[in-house]
Amino acid sequence: MDLTISESLFNTVAESLYNEGALRQAKLVTNASAKTIFKTLQFFRQPLGLTKTLFIEVGLSEAPNFNIRQQDGITVNARARVRVFTVKTSNKIRASKKQKNLLSVSAMFRVAAEVAIQGQHLTLLSHQVLCTIVTKNKFRDALAKNLNYFLTSKVEELICGRFTKDLQIPLPEVVNFTQGQINYYDGFVTVRGCLDVTPAAAKKVKKKFEEIMKKV
Repeated sequence: MDLTISESLFNTVAESLYNEGALRQAKLVTNASAKTIFKTLQFFRQPLGLTKTLFIEVGLSEAPNFNIRQQDGITVNARARVRVFTVKTSNKIRASKKQKNLLSVSAMFRVAAEVAIQGQHLTLLSHQVLCTIVTKNKFRDALAKNLNYFLTSKVEELICGRFTKDLQIPLPEVVNFTQGQINYYDGFVTVRGCLDVTPAAAKKVKKKFEEIMKKV
């Protein structure tokens, strides 16, 4: 079985996810190095709020753009807004009046990815993420270098993580796509593979066959 997927499909799904607000997330800052950086910044900007909880919100500020080329595979270009804010307790994350911004920067991302197949889903596996944080002064430039890896992982999770769940091959639930061979062309990707019955479905068929044989 051959399956052809155009880059327009990826862009349609990306736009839909963006419009639904799915390409945005706010989480408690747990990364040790990032937490140290933010606490140092907080010491100068919010010295009276050092006991408050730190959160980071990463969200795409526009729908990511997918390009498929024969030589390069899949590349994704995205623009994101990164905001660090504090609240009194982790339970107040949704209370916008209680949030106090600590840092807000824009960033440009270029993700090099490839398609893989897991069961009935097409997944995106990133193998290179380039992050450029847009800054206006030397202090933010220095801060950006330290945050680069941390923010890269967050954007990678947003883009590739969402597509892992949302790009499903249109097949019956009892059938899996296996032995997939993926080829890239300008503007589209082709997936060639075999259709196999899932173990659960095969077990049901076997049980049904045994029941029939007992009646013969």
